[in-house]
Parts: sequence; structure tokens; C-alpha cells
Amino acid sequence: MYALFVRSGYELMVLKELEKRGIKGFVPQQIRLERRRKKWHTVPRLLIPSYVFVEMPMTPIFYYLAKNTVGAIAFVGGGEPLELSQADKRYIRFLANNGKPIEPLYIDSKQRFINFCLQDLKMVHYQKRQRKAMVELDFFGDKKRFTLSVIEADTL
Repeated sequence: MYALFVRSGYELMVLKELEKRGIKGFVPQQIRLERRRKKWHTVPRLLIPSYVFVEMPMTPIFYYLAKNTVGAIAFVGGGEPLELSQADKRYIRFLANNGKPIEPLYIDSKQRFINFCLQDLKMVHYQKRQRKAMVELDFFGDKKRFTLSVIEADTL
């Protein structure tokens, strides 16, 4: 699996175009809990903006099919695209949820994810009132942070 850097706002369009070309792609999304006017609303949001994750053999034909898609900028790694680690692939597949946005995730009283797949994901910051958790993912040797909507399991 490789990461394709794309223009902001073009992620879903690039994904559809890649699928037309026979390339399997992932754009992780989540149903985000947002509070407006004293009410909680659910809004679909991209988890990792400006990236489309593709699963394909890295041959010259597939490389140029993906890179020449409208909205695609470059593969992470430049001329020699870097493959994601096995742990990163597992996270991306879980977060991609077969193309459907994932629901808010549950955490325990010690602010750890209950889901087995995410237990070793590092939570950097937790905002209880906003029901948000900032998590850190080692992404090609670089630390990337993104926000997830969470619900405390004890509040159910």
C-alpha cells in the first residue's frame, strides 16, 4: 500500500477516478461529532486530508495511471514511492472501513481505545467536552497527528 498526495478537496474525486482505472484505493473518513447551537450533530469528515491510499503493484504502468490522475500530486517518497509499514496498513484498512465512514470510537476510563486494532495507537490529547482525541501515527518516519471523535464507554 502506498500513499498518494492529492490536492485538498479532491480526495474523493481522485479515489473514484482511480477505481475507474482499476486501482484499489482508500480514503479514511469518520462520522464526527460536532457541537453547534447547544446540539450534537454528526458530520462526515476526512481523517487524513490530502492523501489517498492505494493498493497496487508498483509497476511503471500503474505508477503513471495513478500519478496522472487529475488532482493527484505525487506519491509519498517522490521518484521511488515508499510502501507503508504493516502496522500503518492495518490502521488505514481499519479506518477506511470498506469505503464507509467509521462511527465515533469508544475509549475506556484510562483514555485507551477499546477496539483491539487501535489499542497501541498513541493518544496525544483528549478533549472530553468536545469528544475529540488527537492521535499520532508514525507515517513514513514522520509523526502525523489527526483527530478522531470518541465516546467514553462509561457514559453509555
